[in-house]
Amino acid sequence: MLKIVAAAVLAIFVAGAAEAACLAPAPPGIPDGKTASVDQMNNAAVAVKQYVKMLEFYQACLKKQDSDAPAGTTDEQRRIWLTQYNNAVDKMEEVANAFNAQLRIYKARSQ
Repeated sequence: MLKIVAAAVLAIFVAGAAEAACLAPAPPGIPDGKTASVDQMNNAAVAVKQYVKMLEFYQACLKKQDSDAPAGTTDEQRRIWLTQYNNAVDKMEEVANAFNAQLRIYKARSQ
């Protein structure tokens, strides 16, 4: 009985450690194109590019986590990792689209 409890505790610890291994980055703030300065827009462009790179690193981490997962890893856990991976793609597009929309507004101010 003690071995079963110890194995369960170890499995919970390993699962928790595996989940904590890959952390999604926080999205950058996107300035309002109506009021943003040149520096704010340039800084936001850099931040968005860095965010995309960090999400790509996060996705690579999730892939590695899945490929290195112990034999007892459940299908549900693998589905969670896949969902996180796919959500990262959605976040990339969402942040890029939000920035591009504000950039268009910003550029329209000077016309």
